[in-house]
This record gives sequence, C-alpha cells and structure tokens, in this order.
Amino acid sequence: MTQTYKVLQDSLPTYQSQYNVITTNFISFPLNYIGGKYKLLSQILPLFPKDIDIFIDLFCGGANVGLNVARFCKIKELILNDSQKELITLLRYLQNHSVSEIFSTLWDIIESFSLSNSSKYGYTFYNCDSSKGLSQYNKQGFIRLKESYNQDKTY
Repeated sequence: MTQTYKVLQDSLPTYQSQYNVITTNFISFPLNYIGGKYKLLSQILPLFPKDIDIFIDLFCGGANVGLNVARFCKIKELILNDSQKELITLLRYLQNHSVSEIFSTLWDIIESFSLSNSSKYGYTFYNCDSSKGLSQYNKQGFIRLKESYNQDKTY
C-alpha cells in the first residue's frame, strides 16, 4: 500500500523561469536516496509544461523531481506518493517543522546517542581526520539509534 503526502501549495516557493536557464539551485533531498533524480533535473525539468494543475510524483522517493517541478513551474497542487511509509512521515515532518526545530531535534539525537559532532569539536577531538572518517567512533551509537528507531519509529 502506498502512502500519499499532499503538499500544501502555500509551503512551496514558486518561480516562473525559462527552462533553458535552469542549471543550478535545485532543491535536493537532505538524505542520499537510491534512485534519486537530482543529477538528471536539468534534463527532466524542460519536459514539463510551465502551468500544471495537479502534479503527482507517483514514486517520489526523495521527492527531487516533485519539489523542483513545484519550484520552477506554476502548479496548483503537488502530491508526493511512495510505498515507504517512513519516507512520507519524514517529508511531512520536514514540511511541518521549522529549520531550527529540525536541527534542534537532530542535535538532541546526536547527543542522546553519543554520536560525533565534528562541526562543534572537529576531527582531532575524536582522534581521526576527515580522510579516515568517524565510522568507528559512531558505530555503537548508530547501532543504538537504529535499534531505538526500529522499536517505535518515532524519530
């Protein structure tokens, strides 16, 4: 069964632009999503009409296509649909919370599960550098986070 996420038009920035000028500044899903179309947007967007009543991104995944069509076309309604319930829950969360609320939640999770915070402490604090990465330091905390999430799926 698929989950449908209806985006309120009021929350979408809209711009009228000529497609042949659109080459940068695309909206990107905050997580790397398998099968994402972000790198193909400059080729995909010119295929859509400038005025759209209802745009349905049937297998939205990271919603790169749907959000960018909404940004560069004049649309009345955007519907994002996907079979991954958790993905739709995340998209709703991102729409309904401010950037500061989202980051506050992320920092709380990082602290609660003792994950690295290289933006605050740098890499030397964790006895590594950026080429070596922080996977060893984060491994146990990530396992605890994953187990906690899989128990109730509320993060």
